[in-house]
Amino acid sequence: LIMLRFPWQSLFYTMSAMGIIVGLLSLFILRETRPVRLAPRDLSRSSPAAESLVNRFFVSRLAITTLSVSVILTFVNASPVLLMEVMGFSRGDYAITMALTAGVSMVVSFSTPFALGLFKPRTLMLVSQGLFLTAGMTLSLAYTNTVTLFGLTLICAEFSVGFGVAMSQALGPFSLRAGVASSTLGIAQVCGSSLWIWLAAILGISAMNMLIGILIGCSIVSILLIFSVTPNRSVAEHEEIPYQSRS
Repeated sequence: LIMLRFPWQSLFYTMSAMGIIVGLLSLFILRETRPVRLAPRDLSRSSPAAESLVNRFFVSRLAITTLSVSVILTFVNASPVLLMEVMGFSRGDYAITMALTAGVSMVVSFSTPFALGLFKPRTLMLVSQGLFLTAGMTLSLAYTNTVTLFGLTLICAEFSVGFGVAMSQALGPFSLRAGVASSTLGIAQVCGSSLWIWLAAILGISAMNMLIGILIGCSIVSILLIFSVTPNRSVAEHEEIPYQSRS
């Protein structure tokens, strides 16, 4: 929508403004980024050393979220080439298409909390990776622009379903070192996705093949990790919401 009225450089100004706003909110308003000091007796009960970042479950979720971010950033970087150069869309058509895919992502994001009340987090994660695999197969077999757009829409829907659930599972075991764990996840996601895009560009992989490759690779690796590395009992109990009868 911004590109319909303003030049493309305005997108970067908008993102910079959003970053400044988020930074100010984090510094002065949000309680999550301004933790309350614990009493000495509370500090003695648990030690940050007990919450190690080097454990199979956290590393597996770090890998899943890093691959998911690699998919969405590859989609963002490849979409101008796919839509405007390969499919022949104008700048206005491209902006409208991206707005519609963003709308799909928002609808799915708002629906995910309700889905968590009906399905287990593991089920939603498997569904999301299945959508990634479906999107990759759809794009690899697409023969019309409509089929290609359907595959791109699946990417936005999957990311909204699975990423938040995977992040919640990754941070679930941490109570004292949640900030360190969150920072580790963010650094890994940015560095991992950037490394993939850089290597694909160096190897001369086309935009479509770059997107198909990360979609299929992400789905296969993530499904294997979901089945092979399960949360321990304490994490599972921490994530579940106990049911209380009102009768």
